[in-house]
Amino acid sequence: MIKKLNYIALIMVFLIPLFAVPTNVLANNNENKTLRELYNELLKVEEELKRVNNDKSLTKSKINQIEKNIVRLDNEVVAIGNAIVKTEKEIVKLNENIASKDKEIKELMKFFQLSTGENMYLEYAFGASSMTDFIYRLAVVEQLTKYNNQMIDDMNNMITQQEKKTKELAAQQKNAQVKRRELSSEQVKLGDRVYSLNENSMTLSEEIADAKKTIKNYEKLGCKPNDILSVCSRVNGDVSFARPTLQGLITCGWGCYGGHRAIDIGGIAGENIYATAAGLVVDITWGSTCGGNYVTIQHKVNGKSYASRYMHMASIRVGLHQNVTKDTVLGTVGGYAGGYDRCTTGPHLHFAIANGVYGQDFWSFGSYAINPVNLINFPPAGVWFSSRYRMY
Repeated sequence: MIKKLNYIALIMVFLIPLFAVPTNVLANNNENKTLRELYNELLKVEEELKRVNNDKSLTKSKINQIEKNIVRLDNEVVAIGNAIVKTEKEIVKLNENIASKDKEIKELMKFFQLSTGENMYLEYAFGASSMTDFIYRLAVVEQLTKYNNQMIDDMNNMITQQEKKTKELAAQQKNAQVKRRELSSEQVKLGDRVYSLNENSMTLSEEIADAKKTIKNYEKLGCKPNDILSVCSRVNGDVSFARPTLQGLITCGWGCYGGHRAIDIGGIAGENIYATAAGLVVDITWGSTCGGNYVTIQHKVNGKSYASRYMHMASIRVGLHQNVTKDTVLGTVGGYAGGYDRCTTGPHLHFAIANGVYGQDFWSFGSYAINPVNLINFPPAGVWFSSRYRMY
């Protein structure tokens, strides 16, 4: 999608223990990152968005010019094609005229044929009323024959010229068609580039929105520009994890359907959802296209940072920046068919855990997500449980 460049920094830190954006790792030491650094990183991402949008605008201008050139070439190909048809018709007409003149010459030549081996022009001579008339008739025949032969020669020359013109037009048409194909190919490539730039633009816009949200959340926590984020955003520690519901079963495990980087816990619509460990609510999202309503919590369990996410919630009962314990009810199970959440077909909780600090190390759980069953004691998939701690 996008390189996310320095935004990575922005991104990986924007929420230290809080908020959301695409996956990426910071090159710098996140533990000492300050709010001022987030401001600077946000500016860099905004500059990158400007660059991408400018590139997109220039690419669209190129596409528009190509489209105009394609229309021009299409018209040129059609015009040349019409000229070729007209020239070919002219060649056919000239051939017909030549055939007609040839016939006339043959009619005249019969007067020069010998009726016997001795009496040339006999037939024509018998038609003359006098010797003067005979000489006149002979001169007319010779002149007509010469004239017709000259016309035939002229028409043959015209045919040669028209055939040459046809070849030249065909070459021009072929060149125009080649240019047209080249332009079409370039148009497709530029179209792909615009699509990619659109993707990047949308990604950057989303990241900027999330980054601003993150910065605002840090400010609400009381963080000052020179404060270290990990210090000014306090997260209560814990020593273990617990299941997020009192009952249910794993209906879709880690990796099911290919890229499922979480587990789905089938349950009862409206059942309570609990925090898997003590922590700080760092993000609340309402009405996501395929996640519905969801909550993200930052944890520190046995000194290690984790983030947990609870998706497809029917209701949310906690507030942003609220400290929670394992006994805190976050909301209720949703995801039922026919509800507001369009990407589910039955009541369940999409439960994900990621390594690191949300907003500081990552925004999207993505490659940071880990299989919850490696941290929490769940029964095998498809087996119903009725406790947050016991196996069954």
